[in-house]
Amino acid sequence: MGKSSKNLIVADIKQKLPGVLRTGCHVSLPLVKEQVIPSHLMEDVLQLGSQEKLVITFQQMCEVNPTYKIKWEALNDFIPLDDIKDEDLDVEFDVTSLSDKKLDLVQKTIGDLFQFFLDLIGKTYGQSRLTTKDQSDFDTFTAFVLRRRKMKVSRWLQDALGDQLTEERAQLEQRYIEPLIIYLSRCQQRCSKCQLGCMLSMTHSSDIEHSCCTDHQCRGKCEYGECQENLELTPPCSRSAGHEEKCECDKGDHTCGQPCALARASNCDKTCVKRPEHDGEHCCSVQVG
Repeated sequence: MGKSSKNLIVADIKQKLPGVLRTGCHVSLPLVKEQVIPSHLMEDVLQLGSQEKLVITFQQMCEVNPTYKIKWEALNDFIPLDDIKDEDLDVEFDVTSLSDKKLDLVQKTIGDLFQFFLDLIGKTYGQSRLTTKDQSDFDTFTAFVLRRRKMKVSRWLQDALGDQLTEERAQLEQRYIEPLIIYLSRCQQRCSKCQLGCMLSMTHSSDIEHSCCTDHQCRGKCEYGECQENLELTPPCSRSAGHEEKCECDKGDHTCGQPCALARASNCDKTCVKRPEHDGEHCCSVQVG
């Protein structure tokens, strides 16, 4: 294959890559910059030499990513991951031009992905109690859907470029596909104001405080028996978001309630969760060490 032919093929691929990366479908380049792309303007990515849609299955994902297999299988028992079609997930912006200047768009996409995930597990952002397990399961979910998109785009590139343009394919993958996972994965540090994990992109500046992107207040309801006699009147939890153990209101004497001995620590839950009249130091729910 001559150099000019190679250049033409690569140029054509670069025109199509933004749409496939963003939506998992073929989309005309001008549409990639739009906030919303109508579904009727998306075309399926097909297998080489076939009219069959290119689909990456759960089984294929586990075979290619064995380190995630156990976590994905556990999540798949609860949420059938093959039922969530790759083309149903729109990244919402042109990911081929990712940069720190677009972190607001990145953050919106992470938030939308989190809400999508919460819907799958029957929770509502801003209304349901969120736990660190919810966030951990979300990490497992995003690891799957982002790597599935990566695998789909890689398979499409392999079909489109063939064996003669392996170097060009590797360059395109490194420059455009790898950053997708890095930018859209959340930071693994703890929120600076509560016990939930940080929900900002893992690429966020160290100058920005780690944040769970909530108001840091638990949205659960008191779980102590004397407060659950009338479920409609069960008082809300008074503790910070992401706390361990039971939700507790501020109206009863369910726990000690005195200031924790480590109340000055940034992630302390502030109040002692031991039973009233306990022995020893006051301790909140945050595990130390």
